Amino acid sequence: MHQQDKKGFTIIELMLAMSVVALLLLAIATMTMQMITIMTKGNTFRELNAAGRTINDDFTREFNSIYGLGEWTGRVVNDPTADAYYVRNGDSGAFCDGKSSYLWNLYNNRRRDVADDIHFQNGDPIRLVRVSDPTRSYCQDKNLWTRVPNNSNVKNILSEGETGLMLYDIQFSTAPKLIDNASNQSIVNIAYVLGTKNDNNQINVAGMNCNPTGQYKDYCAINKFDITVRTLGRK
Repeated sequence: MHQQDKKGFTIIELMLAMSVVALLLLAIATMTMQMITIMTKGNTFRELNAAGRTINDDFTREFNSIYGLGEWTGRVVNDPTADAYYVRNGDSGAFCDGKSSYLWNLYNNRRRDVADDIHFQNGDPIRLVRVSDPTRSYCQDKNLWTRVPNNSNVKNILSEGETGLMLYDIQFSTAPKLIDNASNQSIVNIAYVLGTKNDNNQINVAGMNCNPTGQYKDYCAINKFDITVRTLGRK
């Protein structure tokens, strides 16, 4: 009897097969990482735009529910005064419409943190909040900026969220030609820049873009929002 020849894979065939499997696994891993990156960027932009819609909706409802802005014609002051409606002081500010007051701190890239000139009583930082304030006290007394109560009278309009959202700029503007003296209606333009935290100098605010470098580049997003609102006018 003749012994049958033993059949099997040679070492070279096994190495080739393992190489093909390794390449397939590498390709799958690369595609998975690319999909995760795309999803991360998409989630970041979605959270940014959702925050912008929330802010826009709040501004619209607020200004559409007030009858006028008194004597305000667009004037901005650096320190609170008895007749102030709009105060900006460094990276912080307040806008008081006679029903509520908006308080904010801007992201300060020099300190790589949100400014803390305005904060809650417990010391927690504020990004953008709306406070019930019919007497416009936050535009008349800066001492109140460090004693904002964290209660039902304060609505936190912008939270940090999962991607570290920051307010980079905000401007309120109007002009005498946008005020109807007969009806006391005012048209107000509100422009603000919203973005993720600036890690490793990723964000170019002036150029409104994210540089494709840095550890957190996939979480980088910035956008400018511009909204025009109208007050009700006289009762």
